[in-house]
Amino acid sequence: MRIAVFALNSNFYKEVGLELRTHHQVKEYQHTNNETFNLANVQRLIDWCDLGYFEFAQYPLNILSNLEAMDKPLVVRGHGIELFSQAEVNWEKVNLLILTPVCKQIFLDQVPKSIPNILTLPIGIDPEFFSFSPLKGRKEFGKKILVQSTVIRPKKRIYTTIQTFGEIFQKDSGFTLWIVGNWSDAWKEATIQRQDEYNWPIRELIGSLGLDDAVIGTDQMPRELWKEFIMDKDIFWSNSILEGFHVSLAEHMATGGYPVINCWSGAESFYHSQWIHRSQSKMVEEILDWSIQPSQEKLLRAEQARTWISRPEFNVFLIARKIREAIEDVRKGKEIH
Repeated sequence: MRIAVFALNSNFYKEVGLELRTHHQVKEYQHTNNETFNLANVQRLIDWCDLGYFEFAQYPLNILSNLEAMDKPLVVRGHGIELFSQAEVNWEKVNLLILTPVCKQIFLDQVPKSIPNILTLPIGIDPEFFSFSPLKGRKEFGKKILVQSTVIRPKKRIYTTIQTFGEIFQKDSGFTLWIVGNWSDAWKEATIQRQDEYNWPIRELIGSLGLDDAVIGTDQMPRELWKEFIMDKDIFWSNSILEGFHVSLAEHMATGGYPVINCWSGAESFYHSQWIHRSQSKMVEEILDWSIQPSQEKLLRAEQARTWISRPEFNVFLIARKIREAIEDVRKGKEIH
């Protein structure tokens, strides 16, 4: 099969791409700053392919799905936030939509005019690449809390997390909070720009709470550096209001990180209820309780976290195989369940 792939964020497509290229001919769309070139590239790929695959329900799906002459099968994997602006997509042209359970709920709540066939799958991780941390294996634990947001934005509740961390720090000043994400210049240079209306208050809050030395912000990093970076972080704080799967949380769990998770919709589909909390105060209690546990108990919890997230249902390569098989069934005209 000739498959045209449209993946503007290739970080989520690596394993699926490997699986598809192993069995089929694949060409990937290359985005440029020239809209004329972009449209020409899209058209060439569609003319060439037998099927189009989209990682994220975003450009150029809105264009292709509204073309009268579009007669190629289309398969889309949605990741969450883009499903809130799905009105631009003609879903009658989409043969299969791949979603996590909460993303399916988001999609259906938007009342689409047409509902394509839907297959529910988690995003998944590579438990071999994200191996168990040697530090945790030696029962070496600190008090480093990690939060991650590819782009620092309200969905991840970074402001609230810092505010709540202030309560933890008052009770135990040995804790540090590490925030990984793409920060604007306001974080580093204290300059206000229009896109800094969320980041600027965060920086001000850190200073007003006296947390300048306890809160460390760093930019998003490549996968290899991320793997090394998380090895000595002890707790992953998933304090978001919305996640499709929360890949970075799962990756840290694979290294033995202890999960503290807000009750975002769908969290119970992937993570044990013992890690999910319904208030900020409960999360504070959980983090402080973890800190006073003996090293042997912390090691046990680290091993439990890795065992949980290393199950086959979360293995990104097995998920990629299911996606490839579903794509093949679409091409053959089979019903997907």
